[in-house]
Amino acid sequence: PVYRRGEKGREEIVWMATHDTEGYYVALFNADLQEKEITVDIQQLSLPGEYTVTELWTGTDCPSGTRITAVVPAHGAKAYRLHRI
Repeated sequence: PVYRRGEKGREEIVWMATHDTEGYYVALFNADLQEKEITVDIQQLSLPGEYTVTELWTGTDCPSGTRITAVVPAHGAKAYRLHRI
């Protein structure tokens, strides 16, 4: 993972991988027993600039910018593809 926040069993986990020379994958994991909103600042991932953000499972385009925010179910995950603008 890129980082973990929170105490054991109630953590937010952020994972990132390179897609190609122009993009990345980012996944948000909620290890809590309750649904929670997770926000990631793209600069925290050491990625400069702004990106288009697409939610992988639905294909929904999210607001472009410098953050990813999602409501993630308990013990659930959300996955995104980032493409530099």
